[in-house]
Amino acid sequence: MRRWLTISLVVSPLACTSQNELLRDYAVGLEAQRSARYSDAESAYGRVLSAQPNFQGVHNNLAVLSAERGDLNGALREIERELAVHPTGDAVRTNHVILLLSGPEPGAARSAAEALVARGPKTPLSFLLLGLAHAHGGDPVRAAAAFEEVVTAGGDDLVAIALNARAHLRYRQGELALARTDFAAVGQRRRDAVAAHAEAICSLRLGDAEGTRAAYERATALDPNAEPVRLLGVWVALLDRDLALVESRTAELMATPTMARTARQLRALSRLELGNASGAATDLEALLEEKPEADLAFNLGLSYVALGRLVDAEGAFTEATELPGAPESARTNRDAIARLVHQH
Repeated sequence: MRRWLTISLVVSPLACTSQNELLRDYAVGLEAQRSARYSDAESAYGRVLSAQPNFQGVHNNLAVLSAERGDLNGALREIERELAVHPTGDAVRTNHVILLLSGPEPGAARSAAEALVARGPKTPLSFLLLGLAHAHGGDPVRAAAAFEEVVTAGGDDLVAIALNARAHLRYRQGELALARTDFAAVGQRRRDAVAAHAEAICSLRLGDAEGTRAAYERATALDPNAEPVRLLGVWVALLDRDLALVESRTAELMATPTMARTARQLRALSRLELGNASGAATDLEALLEEKPEADLAFNLGLSYVALGRLVDAEGAFTEATELPGAPESARTNRDAIARLVHQH
């Protein structure tokens, strides 16, 4: 969001005999800031503030400068100093909301965003910020309404951002079909492998195999080496029930340390789904040895059932029930298997 921060360029006239000198120092600060010579900019702005502590725009520019350096606390201090002496500037109030959205207090960001829209300007950016503030504050209904204002107003860049934000909001709410529509709309406005990947995930969860393949192909064309896209390729191979392709794609992924464990989990699931229960069990046993997880233990139980190893299956389902996040069916399966085992 830092790219939306605005430097103050125009200042009001000053009743000051050294006005020309101050304006010259201010201009030097602007030029240095634009060139990322931050120390020079600070020195120039410091000279201005020494002569005129309430010089309009300086604290705003120092806030932007601090944000560009990654100093959010410093940026907030400077923007609040600017607001204390010049509280009505649209750009400054907009910058304030942007900075608050990067901070840990969603309530403060929401209040500032609501005030920004209430007093004006009612621009696509102000509504976008309001939507983000409501989303961060846990109010999806108001967030979606604000994003809709942006979409209605038009303008490709901000519309794409609003659509993307609304898509993620809808995805988290379980509104997969609506989320997919928004992700697809993002892809129509900009070449975005991430949006195409997200559209594919929505289609996958909706059980739309053709939609998954089509979105995966677009994502691959845009960024074939992206880790999420490569992982998605395994799911597409599984949709095609092509175990050989699953094996080759997961083998490639396992060569990358950051993706190795996820790739092994996908291979295990694919082997289980496509009838290689023995291979799935081997993978899952090794994964559980490294780090116990409820889903892994549950799937290991399913693998053992497929192999006819009911005693081992009971143990795996029992382990799943004892780990955080266990599916409810783990207990059901454990009890059913236990009855079968003890009948014999």
